[in-house]
Amino acid sequence: MANNEKTVIIADDHETVVMYLSILLRRMGFTVIPARNGKEVLQLLETILPDLVITDRKMPIMDGLTVLKMMKGDPHLAAIPVIMVTAHFEQQAFDECMASGGVGFLTKPIKLLELHHVLRECVSYPNHLKRKNLRVAYGHKVMLKYENQQQEYYAVTLSEQGIYLRTPNPLPVGAAVEVELRVQTGQFFTFQGTVIYQKNLSCDINLLDPGMAVKFHDLQARDAGALKAYIMDMLAGDLMEEQAEPVIVIQDDKSPPFQKGMEELKQNWRSS
Repeated sequence: MANNEKTVIIADDHETVVMYLSILLRRMGFTVIPARNGKEVLQLLETILPDLVITDRKMPIMDGLTVLKMMKGDPHLAAIPVIMVTAHFEQQAFDECMASGGVGFLTKPIKLLELHHVLRECVSYPNHLKRKNLRVAYGHKVMLKYENQQQEYYAVTLSEQGIYLRTPNPLPVGAAVEVELRVQTGQFFTFQGTVIYQKNLSCDINLLDPGMAVKFHDLQARDAGALKAYIMDMLAGDLMEEQAEPVIVIQDDKSPPFQKGMEELKQNWRSS
């Protein structure tokens, strides 16, 4: 898909944090530029105006709070939202971050759903729209049924509420369809949906691949939960298994273990 992504600068002196957070954000549809400290962030800002800066609070050479204050004091940079990351929550640090113009405050390990919530609040898309739902780049084939016929399409992105399919011949807006997603276990999810947007070859393909967006509807709570768990697994499941020390987690320790929940959802999923 052509690049229509939002740009994020990530600053942290720990390479593993930058690596895993960068992977996660890229999967969520962002372009990522890394930095090792606040000084490098300010150097990057001389030539790049990102849509967001995510910075660790404590770094050598220049810390995140100093970066935040300098950005808010510069009229050319003041509108760029800044999210502060810290190893431990401290009320004083939180208050100072918010008072200095920060839009979010995350603690390590970074929780996927908390990160998504902050991104949803501070990143806007054309026409001031906000991205409400989790989504992931999804380069897999799906089966689509329409008027008693079925055809395979490659999906570009998958979200909690729909899917974007690449095709030079999109179906008309309003078309009622059934989408079947096969997962690695051999099982599949089936959703009823409606085509809500189409983009053909005559449009500007620099912004989005030709294709169609399908919005799922009438999702039952279990179905919606299973789809959300599947998307979270695609976003961060392998990262959680791979990281030696926790950098990215799905949710906090008070919530049911994610992997157990995924297995239960897979076992109970309705096949058709």
